[in-house]
Amino acid sequence: MRATVTREIFIGKGNRQLTRFSLDPKGKQKYAILIVDDEALTRKLYQDILLGDGYVRVYAASNEAETRAVFDKTTPDLVIMDLNLGRSEMDGLDLMTKIVSDWGVPVHFIVASGSFGEGFLREAMRRGAVDYIFKGNPEELNGGRQQSVVDELKFKVERALTYNVEVANFASLDPLTHLSNKATMYAEATKRICEFLRDHRTWKEKGFPTDTLPIDFSLALIDIDDFKKYNDTWGHMEGDYALKRLANFLRTNLRRSDTVCRFGGEELVMILPRTTFPNALGLCTILSQKFSEINFKPTADKTDVRLSFSTGIATWNVAAMKELETDPATKALLDANTDEAIDALVDATLKAADRQLYKMKERKKAYGERGRVSSDNGFLPADILSIQ
Repeated sequence: MRATVTREIFIGKGNRQLTRFSLDPKGKQKYAILIVDDEALTRKLYQDILLGDGYVRVYAASNEAETRAVFDKTTPDLVIMDLNLGRSEMDGLDLMTKIVSDWGVPVHFIVASGSFGEGFLREAMRRGAVDYIFKGNPEELNGGRQQSVVDELKFKVERALTYNVEVANFASLDPLTHLSNKATMYAEATKRICEFLRDHRTWKEKGFPTDTLPIDFSLALIDIDDFKKYNDTWGHMEGDYALKRLANFLRTNLRRSDTVCRFGGEELVMILPRTTFPNALGLCTILSQKFSEINFKPTADKTDVRLSFSTGIATWNVAAMKELETDPATKALLDANTDEAIDALVDATLKAADRQLYKMKERKKAYGERGRVSSDNGFLPADILSIQ
């Protein structure tokens, strides 16, 4: 309901609320925008406006095939869709339907046309439009009219992306990789830590030896090696494609009970319930080796390029609990069983994995591929104490 109401508010409004929407200038660099228009001058005009406004990932397509090629590599946060693709076999409305329904991509659109009827706008909104812009002839734009087009496009793109952020806060999937998002990751990690602490407490209360506790829980933080260099060399679209390939690779090689999430940027998190540290270590070693054998072809001549990733692992187990319970402050946090305490434990687990990830990357710099996976369980009482 929230999304529908917001979309209806956008359609038909002018620029009266121009100051309401403001994206961080640095934040603009992370958004991918696709312009679909069969007129080269219009594509260039829109691209120049958006690039000049601080966006760096602005792509263009003139028909279905070129649009598909972009979506194969990345998932745009916003599509500016010309509804009258006269030089294409498919008009804008049909292409919108194909993107959302046939390709299964939940993207939002700003639709562009030289004329809009009420029924036309309603149909565009039904297919995913959140706003519209009137098209003019780019060859006839000058002076005040050109500035009006510039201001309208900048404002409506920023407003649509702000709307995307609001909707994403209620979503559970990352739009690019279709993995669980950061919020889902925190929820799943919270669940698994609570399970471990509950079972550990029950085991002790019943007098069972805690070294037989059956529910170790491991969390693995994954980071693509030299990803910035790959992005800078081959472009953001190829970087997005690499992330999508890694996401699909992990998704198809993990158990149903495991959860893989996008943590941010090129970092992913694997949550591995009922997994000991040695088993998590073995799994990450195998996955890393298999992924490094995949050939990427980011160049026009299809030159093979290979990527690798580094992993840091933190495991909740009896040994970790013994260490944690030796410190009174840490033990008090474990016994508190409040939302704030559990949040602190989740952050501590991530911090522990991140420390091992850093150690692994340093080892790779020194020894190359021999340091592929860190062989240490990263969990220490200091991780909890340092965030209190």
